[in-house]
Amino acid sequence: MGFVLALQFLTRLPVFGNTQGDITSQDLAASMAYFPLVGIFLGVIMAVGNSMAVLALPPSMVAVLIMAALILITGNLHWDGWMDTADGLLSGHHGERALAIMKDSRVGASAVIWGCLGLITQYVLLTRLLSLPTLQANAWLMATLAWSRWNAVVGTFMFPYARKTGGTAQAFLDEISLREVLISTTIATVFSALLIGWHTFTLLGTNLVVTTAIGKAAQKRLGGVTGDVLGAMIIAGELVGLFIGGGGL
Repeated sequence: MGFVLALQFLTRLPVFGNTQGDITSQDLAASMAYFPLVGIFLGVIMAVGNSMAVLALPPSMVAVLIMAALILITGNLHWDGWMDTADGLLSGHHGERALAIMKDSRVGASAVIWGCLGLITQYVLLTRLLSLPTLQANAWLMATLAWSRWNAVVGTFMFPYARKTGGTAQAFLDEISLREVLISTTIATVFSALLIGWHTFTLLGTNLVVTTAIGKAAQKRLGGVTGDVLGAMIIAGELVGLFIGGGGL
């Protein structure tokens, strides 16, 4: 049930298995243990696509296809969080005013600029990664998507919830425990070690630093994290993994 819930929350895939009325906040929090497994699942899909597309297309075109596929599968959930977080943290406001800016359906200048920068960066890093031997690139894709989803688990556990009136992430933040962090870390570490060996520890450490930095900035400006901030942590994790995997560290 936990993996199914995680897949339902992190993707827009037509997954069945339980109804909304049967889901408790405890179930939602418990499902976070399987966030890295969802990342591995997405990585497998991207790896299969890469293995086929690379036979006929250059890495730059395959990168566009993979980015488009991830956006479609995730329903643009994480990039939306990235852009809203940029609007809130860079708005010059604090607390409820900054949170209101993030919730506003209108897109601000900071969101547009940082959205463009993020997508361009992802494209460049992904193109570089896909220029590596196919098996190596596929291994890094899977490890990257696993650890980036782990960021959301750690961010949820480490920081308080910012909104007073509830929101998408409140059920997760209210009930998450050390158990979910330990299980998710174990899953990410085991799969990642099998895929990329000792580089696993580089990914773990770098993602922890980046997630902590984003969380502390959100706590200072907003009073805590929100679902948007967790989405931004996931995108940051993807950029970190692609950078390291492509030879950045």
